[in-house]
Amino acid sequence: IFNDVILGGAGHSLIDTITKIKDCVNPIIVIRDDAEVEDQFMALNIQYYKLHFTTDFVEIGNRNKNMEKQNFISDYEAAVQLLQIIEEEKVQLIHINSSVSNIGAMAALMAHIPYVWHIRELMEEQFGCEFLNEELKCNLYARAYKLISISDYVKQKYLERYHIHTLRIYDGLSVEKYKLKVTKDTDYQNVFLVVAMISHEKGQWDAICATEILIKAGYSDVQLIVVGDGNDGYIWALKKYISMKKLDRNIFILPYQNDLSKLNKKASYAITCSQNEALGRVTIEAMLAGNVVIGARSGGTVEIIGENEERGFLYELHNSKDLANTMIRAMNCPKEIKNQMIES
Repeated sequence: IFNDVILGGAGHSLIDTITKIKDCVNPIIVIRDDAEVEDQFMALNIQYYKLHFTTDFVEIGNRNKNMEKQNFISDYEAAVQLLQIIEEEKVQLIHINSSVSNIGAMAALMAHIPYVWHIRELMEEQFGCEFLNEELKCNLYARAYKLISISDYVKQKYLERYHIHTLRIYDGLSVEKYKLKVTKDTDYQNVFLVVAMISHEKGQWDAICATEILIKAGYSDVQLIVVGDGNDGYIWALKKYISMKKLDRNIFILPYQNDLSKLNKKASYAITCSQNEALGRVTIEAMLAGNVVIGARSGGTVEIIGENEERGFLYELHNSKDLANTMIRAMNCPKEIKNQMIES
């Protein structure tokens, strides 16, 4: 069950998984009828169905009984349609790719087949959202054959909040696809890359403010490249600030890129500014690409980089001054140590 409307980190992780296990299973994908991901599955020659279903979360404080009821009716109707696909295709196992919809679990229970549920996000901490019916969600979680969390951070949070035990399996990435060769002769340029959906939660604002601080401090050669799609109003505001502050020679905002290899080669550093990141796939991709990573001391980012900065640099979340100082630390760090970090 592919729950998203665009191909983000969860979608890429699903595709990487399917690509590696196609010889062992016959994958059939169910996507939302408003999703813009068909080309990806067509390119891999993977069978897919389109189905009308929605997510089951809202901003904290906005849920009500009527929304909960309507969502359950919608989920039930979609699960009945999914049940027909299960029967026609003789599906033996349902894999639900993220926590944001219930139809896979509901249909699996109707069909008396097992389901595995991937927990890839933290609704409250990451996005300031909550499930419409938390009691139903927990009941469905409890009936899963297996619950998979993508980091120890998520595993601990689910244990604390829902008293639910999950199996931690880090997302697998294709090393061949992302890894760029780094040598002792690698020349580090003062170019920083931020890749994520552009939103307040992903923290691009912190990186822009930090870069502004560096420019004012005399680091005129510093460049920041922000890559991603997101809320048009928020992107407009960031661009307006960059223009107003005359930062457009140093800071660039680019739309979503399917292939980041050229930008990874151009940049020497990659920044993850997200709050409570469940894992941080872009951080891992940047490591594979040979970028020195800088991450907010928050969520799964710390798990990847290391509490003691074994594999990169950490800064205080939402503190642009500390991020600016950390960027200076990274630039001034001896080349041999940076090479060792990348190797680690």
